[in-house]
Amino acid sequence: MKNKTSQIRLLSFSSPIFLFLIVLALLKILPFGDKTLLSLDLNSQYLAFFSYLKEIVHDPSAIFYSFSKTLGGENFGLISYYCLSPLNFISLVSPTKYLPIAITFTILIKIGLAGLSFNYFVDNKKYTSLLFSTSFALMSFFITYYSNLPWLDSIILLPIIAKGIDKLISQSKPLLYIISLTFSIIFNYYIGFMLCIFSLIYFLYKLVLDDELTKKQIYKILANYILSSLLAVGLSSIILLPTYYSLQSNKQILDLNRFELKFNMSFFDLISKLVIGSFDFNEIIRGLPNIFCGSLIILCDFMYFSSTARTKKEKLASLLVIMIFITSFIIQPINMVWHGFSTPNWFPFRYSFIFSFFLIYFGYLGFRDYQNRKCNKRLYLILTFIFILTIALLLTHSYLYLNNLKIAITIIIVLVLLTCFLLNKTKYLFIIVAIELTLNGYLILKELKFESFTEYKYFVDQYQPLIDKANELDNGFYRLEKTNYRSHNDSLLLSYNGISHNSSAETNKTRYYLSSILGYSSEDNWAHYNSGTTYSNDSLLSVKYLLTGEDLSIGYENIVDVNGIKLYKNMYALPLGVVVSEKVYQSDLQEFSWFSNQNSIWKSLSSNYSLDIMQHLEIGEIILHDLTQINNDTLTFNSNGENPFIEIKINPLKHSPIYLYMNSSNEKQVEIFANNQFIGNYFTYGQHQVLRIGEFDTNEDLTIRIQLLEDSLNIDYLNIFYQDMDIFNQYYREITNDVFEISFLSQGYISGNINASKDGIMMLNIPYDQGWKVKLDGKPIDTNSALNLFLSFPIEQGTHTISLYYLPRGIIKGVTISLISIFALIIFLKKNN
Repeated sequence: MKNKTSQIRLLSFSSPIFLFLIVLALLKILPFGDKTLLSLDLNSQYLAFFSYLKEIVHDPSAIFYSFSKTLGGENFGLISYYCLSPLNFISLVSPTKYLPIAITFTILIKIGLAGLSFNYFVDNKKYTSLLFSTSFALMSFFITYYSNLPWLDSIILLPIIAKGIDKLISQSKPLLYIISLTFSIIFNYYIGFMLCIFSLIYFLYKLVLDDELTKKQIYKILANYILSSLLAVGLSSIILLPTYYSLQSNKQILDLNRFELKFNMSFFDLISKLVIGSFDFNEIIRGLPNIFCGSLIILCDFMYFSSTARTKKEKLASLLVIMIFITSFIIQPINMVWHGFSTPNWFPFRYSFIFSFFLIYFGYLGFRDYQNRKCNKRLYLILTFIFILTIALLLTHSYLYLNNLKIAITIIIVLVLLTCFLLNKTKYLFIIVAIELTLNGYLILKELKFESFTEYKYFVDQYQPLIDKANELDNGFYRLEKTNYRSHNDSLLLSYNGISHNSSAETNKTRYYLSSILGYSSEDNWAHYNSGTTYSNDSLLSVKYLLTGEDLSIGYENIVDVNGIKLYKNMYALPLGVVVSEKVYQSDLQEFSWFSNQNSIWKSLSSNYSLDIMQHLEIGEIILHDLTQINNDTLTFNSNGENPFIEIKINPLKHSPIYLYMNSSNEKQVEIFANNQFIGNYFTYGQHQVLRIGEFDTNEDLTIRIQLLEDSLNIDYLNIFYQDMDIFNQYYREITNDVFEISFLSQGYISGNINASKDGIMMLNIPYDQGWKVKLDGKPIDTNSALNLFLSFPIEQGTHTISLYYLPRGIIKGVTISLISIFALIIFLKKNN
């Protein structure tokens, strides 16, 4: 029997992996083709975060703080949400250019573990249990949301939590429940929150069904459950408390403004998601719950509710559980409760896997009763044919993710399954379930776009040597950026200090400052260097090295050129710390006044100068081609030909870099050219910021062409500026007179000294954060925000030592509570025994 149990456990792990490999083979995805599983957030975010784990091993302080995201910021919130899966060690040991292979292997392992955990939960010694464990591992939720790798660990733990609750109630053994719930919160606190709600529902459900318990026993079990749940939260406080403070700083925790009564869908809409392949890409953005887990499960659910072995009380309790989830799907405020009282951005109904779990569990119980001949066949057949008719009715409705073929396939599979049951040919169920789950996986994944492994590897091979070259040249503090990018998280992927970043744990304040004050590209949860910015911004933010295909000369030294990608050194990049004027506490910076803000910033830094760095360029002749200007007060045009564009003549006053900025109340995409050379797109998603036109000599003819890509264009205002490098040089020489000399540098700890020639403000090129603890000459000192962003403190003339370290808010409290909870757990278990 032990040998058979081991075989079933092994098959529960390997069967879903084998079927998913068939899906990958059909789609020619790695290891069967050049396509990888890199898609959606896995491609744009998680891949880079997993790569950055190597930096954390090299520098443990990086778990608390990182300069590789948005100038630098608290990193614990990002790590706790994305990177705490124990299976991330697979990515950790993989070279960056082979990460897609490691991630594919990780996904396969997690699919296998999902099957294994459900099989452990039902603990059935028959091979038919594999039907249900495989259905759990390959349910639509798992396939559709596979790209959110951190969520999958908590889903794997769901059946273990249920098993732990069963043991707590029946055997008064709470340890499995405590440990599984603790790790579900630690691995991903967001899905862990949903599992806490699940644990309450499942506990009450199982408690109600146990008719043999006395009142005294019920109270004891209830007390054990409450204490066990509190211990799980306490044990995970080392993660929860710092993450809570991180969320306070980075995003709105509660989204109560949207907490209004409205309905997300009809019940009939929900039924449509029980059809095979009921998915298209729009379902990820604002779709319905992904609840498909196989036609067999639905038929077995009908067996459960037709079973003569189940009491009326049990059936009503089970129906109530189902109705809780259906109500949650339909009514928006309840749906928001599941999502932590907020509205998810993409990937809706993130808790629907719990509904699928209950469907599979009830189906498993129904199938077991059917095998024991305890099923009311008449009622079962009535329910089955009602379901078939309901699915057939979908032919009269229009859903983008459905077609007649998918509906027909679903009905045929249901009829074939029904025939197998009626003829008692259950051995064929394995084949039918395997075909259906494989086909469902194929229909879902074919709707997604996947990154090519060749293209990914080429990108890493192209840029990593150039980044390594910068590291060889400079072991001090600097930032590096580039004008060509793979994602907004390339700095984490390739491990360099950058500006661009995208994650749900993004710091709103810094991102907002970059976009609204300095003119960088930004949308939603990301900030981006994009096609570049002004030289003064590069200097201010210590962007010392730049990778670009552009030709730069003023203030930039070309270090190396590899395949058209040039590594430039910015000769004007500010160091990590400088002594500046007290005016940095009085600067008046206005939203979206990007050029005037740069003038104000440099004037505030200086004690001696008050000249403008950014100078306005007068627009000369404007020529319209295939355009009609319909409003003389604004630049509003309609196309009247096949090649509509605006030409603007400019006469540069100095040899200098020139920049453009436009604003429109009705943005429509255009292309920008300078002297017939393509500069970039404008008025696209994330592309409406300061645009670097290029460097031009005095009195050189410059023609800027705005090429319309749509039939009209409205420009509320257009600004063209140049940066006066002579004036800028004066500022730079004064400001870099007193420089912080670094003796030790890591992500979360920095030390060094400075010889200040005057009293002033020590401004560090680090965003202000309460987590930074600064010591001046060995004594703690209070810090402030300079220029509304940078970490700073007063300093007197003379030689000083400076040290600073980063400690996330709540980490000490969290560690303390977790340690207390460990001792409390030991006492609780002893007393409980």
